[in-house]
Formats: sequence, structure tokens, C-alpha cells
Amino acid sequence: MAKISVTIEDQLLLRVRARANSLGTTPARLVREYLEAYARTESVRALAFQTLLAAPPPDYRGEREWAEPNMDEADRPLRLVR
Repeated sequence: MAKISVTIEDQLLLRVRARANSLGTTPARLVREYLEAYARTESVRALAFQTLLAAPPPDYRGEREWAEPNMDEADRPLRLVR
């Protein structure tokens, strides 16, 4: 397992230690869990983006249908029907 060093203000470390203690853990474990979640999230985002790019574009060609049949033709919005 690799080790890293992080430089933070003394007051921040005191607050982190107090918070970690109230959760029954350590600052090191909090950092490790955060980094694991961060790496997992980035992997999920990257996979989702790759999947999106690989997907074929949606087919919006379809029959057109008037949204409101009683409106004047010029004012009628089109609604696409699949």
C-alpha cells in the first residue's frame, strides 16, 4: 500500500480528528474512503460517457400529429409520435 502526505492547517486537522472520532474512524480512513469513492465515481462517469458516445442517435423520425386539433394551422405546435 502506498503512502501519501497532505499538508493542511492545524485547525482543520483538529476538526477532522474530532469528526472522525465521532464517527468511530480515523482521518486516514476518511481520506482513503473519500478517494475510493471519488475514483469509483469518475470511473462510472467515464463509462457512462463512453456508453453515451457509442450509442446510436435516437430516431426522431416519425409521423407528425397536431397537438391541438382546434387551433389555427399556423399556431399549432407539432408533436412527434414514435
